[in-house]
Amino acid sequence: MIALKERLLEMNEYFEEKDTDMKTEDGTMMILKKGRYGEYLESENFATDEIRIPLPASIKKMVKEGQLEEKDGVIIIKYLLDEIKVVEDKLIAKAGVCEKCGSKFEIKASRRGKFLACSNYPTCKNTRKILKDKETGELSVAPPAKKKEPVKKATTKKAVAKKAPAKKPAAKKKTTTKKVKEEK
Repeated sequence: MIALKERLLEMNEYFEEKDTDMKTEDGTMMILKKGRYGEYLESENFATDEIRIPLPASIKKMVKEGQLEEKDGVIIIKYLLDEIKVVEDKLIAKAGVCEKCGSKFEIKASRRGKFLACSNYPTCKNTRKILKDKETGELSVAPPAKKKEPVKKATTKKAVAKKAPAKKPAAKKKTTTKKVKEEK
């Protein structure tokens, strides 16, 4: 029980707000915070400018393992985000423009991972997969999907319906009762 309390105290100390070397466009410092879905960067003046940046999974992992470099109480994170941005820009450049409408692609994230989507989304719903090489770990863009032709169903011979035999009139029943003739 005591070990559990000590572990909780360590976790609370670890997840304090920490200053980073990232700055917003107006020069405001970004702070590393822990939220319900993991770590993220938030502006010091969040109440006024509402700037919040989610961290990629690779950087979240580094934060949890304590692998981020810290200098004078400031976490050095900008170079990692810049490297990721360069890789994403290369992927977008490789993808070119949308085959359907000519707009640029942008990187989106879903439950299944990251993918390229047309920036003209509501009118064009074109997407492309981002492939990861298992051996080298390099990212590449999947080729455009080929236009699928409608599948023709195989025509099979229909079973010939059997004709019902013609109905014959019912035969008269022979009765076992004797008919009594009326006498006058």
